[in-house]
Amino acid sequence: MERGACIAFVCLVVCAVPFPIGTPLSAEPATEVTPVASTSQPRGLTFTDHTGRAVSEREFLGRYMLVFFGYTHCPDVCPADLMIMSAALRELGEAGEAVQPVFITFDPERDTPVVLAEYVRHFHPRLTGLTGSPAEIAAATRSYGVIFERDGDEEGSESADYSLRHTALTYLIGPDGKGVAIFDHDSDPVETAAEILALLEQGPAGAVAGGSP
Repeated sequence: MERGACIAFVCLVVCAVPFPIGTPLSAEPATEVTPVASTSQPRGLTFTDHTGRAVSEREFLGRYMLVFFGYTHCPDVCPADLMIMSAALRELGEAGEAVQPVFITFDPERDTPVVLAEYVRHFHPRLTGLTGSPAEIAAATRSYGVIFERDGDEEGSESADYSLRHTALTYLIGPDGKGVAIFDHDSDPVETAAEILALLEQGPAGAVAGGSP
């Protein structure tokens, strides 16, 4: 398989925890946004952001988040979905200020804060990149139900030139840290913005304008 080849696993998520737990069901993407229900309180996921600062998920409480997991060596799926996220936020205009875009890497070995800082600047100006220790990233991916793995022939390889297969979904998280909706890979940004706007108008009061924590 070519370097960086990246295949999206499509998941349908039903959650009873603050962040979605996903199960891979089908290779066929859903045609509508998937709602997420949750009753539990946020847990203490921790990261290092693209400026090198230690952050906790609790620092994002009070604002909506659009969260995408990926890695900077991904040649197509990740940049495509981050471009869609950025376009949807631009489409939202001022309403988009209530939404904090977040990119979480599941490849902390290569995606250091310096690498993430260079990467996120190519997308939305408010996009926050998050990395962390392998244990921190493992906790985050389990919490969101994100699946990723090295391509079969490369498992256990010492080479730094490896590619990953992974879930490709964008998660909308509410100001209370609970899941609100999930958007499929390659969603239309105008439709995504319309869905988000409708959810913002219905959502809990108290969301504040976005921005890096």
